Amino acid sequence: MGGAPIYASDAVAGTVNIILKDDFEGFEVVGSIGESVEYNDAEERRIAMTWGRKFDRGNVTVAAQYTSIDGLRQTDRPATATTIGFESPGGGSPSAQEVFNDLTVAVDNVQAFPLFSGGQFHFNLFGNGIPLDINDPGSPLSQFDDAGNLIPSVPRGGTGTPIFQNGGDGLKLAQFTPLYNDIERFNVTVLSNFELTEDINLRTEVWFTRVDGTQPVNQVFYNSPAFGGLPGNSYGNVGSGPIPVLIDNPFLLPATRDAIGTALDVVHDFDGDGIADPTIDTDGDGVPDAVGLLAWRATNERGGW
Repeated sequence: MGGAPIYASDAVAGTVNIILKDDFEGFEVVGSIGESVEYNDAEERRIAMTWGRKFDRGNVTVAAQYTSIDGLRQTDRPATATTIGFESPGGGSPSAQEVFNDLTVAVDNVQAFPLFSGGQFHFNLFGNGIPLDINDPGSPLSQFDDAGNLIPSVPRGGTGTPIFQNGGDGLKLAQFTPLYNDIERFNVTVLSNFELTEDINLRTEVWFTRVDGTQPVNQVFYNSPAFGGLPGNSYGNVGSGPIPVLIDNPFLLPATRDAIGTALDVVHDFDGDGIADPTIDTDGDGVPDAVGLLAWRATNERGGW
């Protein structure tokens, strides 16, 4: 196995003897293509070229190879499509840890939660906030769907932690975890030998390799109080906290805007005039000057697709 450190991944399954074509003459092209027979994915393509020429007292050989491999996500395989792991159980279980087959991050999702609490808006992760429901501000959490509508967020519970649940709506980390990376590899080798005298032979070797690996998906970036704290009153300096969204945001659907506005009027009408008071500071002077909410979501603009 002594050759493994030299030939790296080509020797993972066991070192083999390699015979260099240092006296090759002619031109040869070979290629191959393959994929997973069971799932019809993870395609691998390879093309290689070898050219060589002999001289009276020497030889030159040039070889090049290009390999391209398609990556996989964990959700591409049934065995890894869900997050399986140990968590503390709920419901008075005598076990300190139990294995769960579909762990979901209950305190985050991709579509975003509209949230509020007092003068700020955030999730009641540890009892310090109130989840926003489209009908009742005191009822369970709501979320946006892909079309921008407000729909209920259905929890599953099952564990003894507020972060993870077993199934239910939330962030499924398997969707953002690579199983196998996209790989492009290009190799060029130039070998030559020349007989200077009967006793002296000049040999040269030039090797070039370039490997590019890209993860097909990566861990998301969290905008939530659970991972970065609240943004305070600063509209432009969010950091890792939830993203401020003004009630007049043009991307809010009219029905969604009306539902959120009604809920905000209930809990943010500090002067009793029936209209929600400003809670977001858009100009950074420390004084709230706009009506809005905080959208808490796991984004894939950074560290995502």
